[in-house]
Amino acid sequence: MAEKIILNPSVSRTAESHSRRLPFAPIFDTIVAEPLPEKPLTIEEPATKIPVRPAGDGNGSRGPTFLPAESRTTNRSSGMEAVSQNGGWLYWLLAAGFLLLLAGMIYLGVQLQSQKQALAELTHTTTRTAPATADTRFLEQRPWVAINDPVPLSLTTAPGSFAVSLQDSGKTPAVGVKVTASVPPGNLPAGFENQTVPQVNRVAGALFPGAQYRTVLDFHFPPGVLAAIYRAQGQVELHINVTYEDIMHGAHTTQSCWTWHPALRSVEPCDGFGQVN
Repeated sequence: MAEKIILNPSVSRTAESHSRRLPFAPIFDTIVAEPLPEKPLTIEEPATKIPVRPAGDGNGSRGPTFLPAESRTTNRSSGMEAVSQNGGWLYWLLAAGFLLLLAGMIYLGVQLQSQKQALAELTHTTTRTAPATADTRFLEQRPWVAINDPVPLSLTTAPGSFAVSLQDSGKTPAVGVKVTASVPPGNLPAGFENQTVPQVNRVAGALFPGAQYRTVLDFHFPPGVLAAIYRAQGQVELHINVTYEDIMHGAHTTQSCWTWHPALRSVEPCDGFGQVN
């Protein structure tokens, strides 16, 4: 006879529960209720905290920690103070550079003003000295025609005649050179004051620098005057006039005077007579 089996649902579930446990049952065994906070959260202490890594515990494990709000405020203030200090040094550095630049500009302005004054004085001086410099340069470059001492010729060769030479000692040519020689009547022997000696004219033309022009001034003395001079009864006063122009058509004159009588070996210049321009 078959055995009668009575099924008790509660017993069956209990037995089945011990025989058939879930694989994650140990996890639920470790779950415990979280304790309540010791004090409620306030506005001064926010719930969110910044994790900071600790230096490490004894077993070498590291875990996040949290800094309070006061620490974060202190760190922020320190950073701002550091930035303020760096900004202060930068401000003073820029200010010093600006002052140096301003001083340099002022110095350059003073130097420029001094140079302007010096240039103005130089211009004024140059303006005043320019005519004098031009005159000096002209005097150095213009022609200068000089008359060498006349040489009296002998009575047997050409009585009453004188050999004379001209020379341009300047740096430019003398143009239109003319020679005029005369013997004033007042210097003739006594008794012949009314006698005149014709003047002698010569045309030399152009005379270049360093060049010479030679000629003979052959005066036509009356025979009685010439005989009285050779008897030492009078003397001859010879006047020579040279006119010429420079290349700029400026007129110039050279005048000279000599006295002579047969007892002299050479002519002698007259006192206080002579002109060169």
